[in-house]
Amino acid sequence: MFSVKEIIGDMRASVVSMLTTGAILCAASIGGAIWKSVQQQPIPWAVLIAVGLFGFVLSGIAIAKLSGTSKKTNGLKQPSEPQPVIIAVDELKTLLYEGERLVGRFQEDSVKPTFGEVDDWRKRTRDCARQNTLASLVKPKDLLRLEKQWEQGELIRITAKFLDHGCFAYGSVEMAVFEHLWGSVERLKELIAKIESEESTADKEKNGPVSQPSVMPTIPAQDLGYLADPAYDRFWPSSWRNALIERGQRLTEQWATRLDYPEKQRRENDSKNWLCEAGEFAGKHLTSEQMNEFTLHHGTAASASKKYDFGMALIQAGTETGSEDGNLAFEIFGKVKLLERFRSEPMPPS
Repeated sequence: MFSVKEIIGDMRASVVSMLTTGAILCAASIGGAIWKSVQQQPIPWAVLIAVGLFGFVLSGIAIAKLSGTSKKTNGLKQPSEPQPVIIAVDELKTLLYEGERLVGRFQEDSVKPTFGEVDDWRKRTRDCARQNTLASLVKPKDLLRLEKQWEQGELIRITAKFLDHGCFAYGSVEMAVFEHLWGSVERLKELIAKIESEESTADKEKNGPVSQPSVMPTIPAQDLGYLADPAYDRFWPSSWRNALIERGQRLTEQWATRLDYPEKQRRENDSKNWLCEAGEFAGKHLTSEQMNEFTLHHGTAASASKKYDFGMALIQAGTETGSEDGNLAFEIFGKVKLLERFRSEPMPPS
């Protein structure tokens, strides 16, 4: 017995065979009729040649188009891989972000970073900076600077801010870890800035000067730069006070740094000039109560811990705390603190 599927299959094969045979017979009949017609009439060779050339031209155009499309498809511009130097710099920036997060934990997190975490971060930073990829940008002196301790005066100032905000206790392990970490983060910032600066300079030398677009001439604005001269601060008491505070802070940082001649002599002269100007400001713009504190009690303006830190910084910088220079430095230190505090208090009318 045959199944229905087999019967349908045989019928389909028969139908296909019949259709194929019919198509062949039809094509043969048409071809024979055309051939007989050609034999009975003269062949128009000119028309056939023209049609042949036209077909040849069309075929050539089609082949050329297909070939061009294939080349475009095969020659698509592939996305270029980032340069190894860029990858290495990005790794340094990632480590910088990690270091800044460790610093932030001293303010935001109850669990402070440990020496182990900081040493692990510093080791990975060193290894990253020593990559052969960065050899043309990071020189041996840069690696030595990366390991160098941060300027003592600045480190003391930053540590004092964290102490004032209660981030850690004075003399604690957390304070030592912070000082160990903060300077390393700042050194890494320096290194990244140097690398990016040298890359920018190299690009400019390679590509040549960039032509600036022509712009319409503008009428020059009135030059008010003379108002930035410190001599004009005296006309505005608040500006004068702020300028005194800023210069006084720079002087205290200089006193916490070891200097050689002639910078040491210049620091002493600047300190004496600052005290004279601060005394002039106090006489004109402080209340009698503030003036009394500024003149006689500036030694109690800072907390004991801050005075101790400043004294240790002076000793490390080569200045004895009981010497003439030490007294000069402490007087500036205390009066700057008072001016900072008086900034939040109203001034007497001029």
